[in-house]
Amino acid sequence: SGTAQIKAELEQKLRLEIGHETTDTAWHFVRDGTVSWFHGIRFLTEPSTNEGRAKSFSAICSSGEEHANMGFHPAAYRPPVSKCSYRSKWDDCWMKECYLTLVKEWGCSAANNCEINFARNIHQVRNPMRTLESLVVKFCVGGLAGTVADSFLIYASALFPQHNFYEDSCIEATGYFLVEYQNAMIEARKRGEISAFYRIEETTACEVADMAGVVSPTTTLY
Repeated sequence: SGTAQIKAELEQKLRLEIGHETTDTAWHFVRDGTVSWFHGIRFLTEPSTNEGRAKSFSAICSSGEEHANMGFHPAAYRPPVSKCSYRSKWDDCWMKECYLTLVKEWGCSAANNCEINFARNIHQVRNPMRTLESLVVKFCVGGLAGTVADSFLIYASALFPQHNFYEDSCIEATGYFLVEYQNAMIEARKRGEISAFYRIEETTACEVADMAGVVSPTTTLY
């Protein structure tokens, strides 16, 4: 929550090349990094069984147009290995690319085998009530008393299969997801995979850039 805001501030105030949910430097100006929630999948624990992994991978990669609402597309990571056409938003080629991306990215930080590496990873946090409010507005169809959007249920269930999101009310589903995701990032910080965190309400663009290493000659490429 707040990722688009931070990207805009870093670009407008500091003239940095920052991506939003993308790290593909071939097609995007993302030299200085990215602000992303889905790239956090590198810090999540994969399902413990082959059957569980296949079920989660299939749920995400078979969701088709639902990707547009969730901030994930395999094109955001690198030029497609399978030479998929960028003219097509989603087809069998992109589905194959989706599986390849998840295999490479899910849990890769703990295994120390990520294909895309950053000089530093930092954890952005926001007042949880504001984050929950944002999730409710986006994914609770008909408000708090309404139903949970299919796209959210697909992704939440795939990423945290230990919980049955389909039995939850919308506030329960979004709240559980928020807690599980933040806990996963906190555990990654404890393991040393995330170097710092900041509260979006209390941190300036310059402070974020400093934590990210883009103002240090030892962590920049130019």
